[in-house]
Amino acid sequence: MNLSIRKSTESGSALIDFVLYGLLIQMTVLVFGLQVFSLQSAQLAAESAARHALRSFALNGVAPDQSVRSIAKDFNFSEDYKVSFSCDPDCISAGSVLKITVKISSATATAKMIL
Repeated sequence: MNLSIRKSTESGSALIDFVLYGLLIQMTVLVFGLQVFSLQSAQLAAESAARHALRSFALNGVAPDQSVRSIAKDFNFSEDYKVSFSCDPDCISAGSVLKITVKISSATATAKMIL
């Protein structure tokens, strides 16, 4: 009876598979995490800019575009923003509704105030 034990020709392949698949999964999670972080950062910047711009206009008369530019710059979104500001019926009388919408990158935030 001849009982010979075969030697495995796959020595070390489990380690290589673990490293390669581990890197692939880690890179996927990293890219997904960075995209979520970027979106969350843009949303936070848009909400802060909308709120601050509306308050500074109502309290101090500062132009909303100037406030949004300053906040966007603080959040490193200096070029990629849009501002939409409206007053109904006007911007100075009591009972007027002020509304500002700020879009930074792919995030949009709206703030409203009644004078």
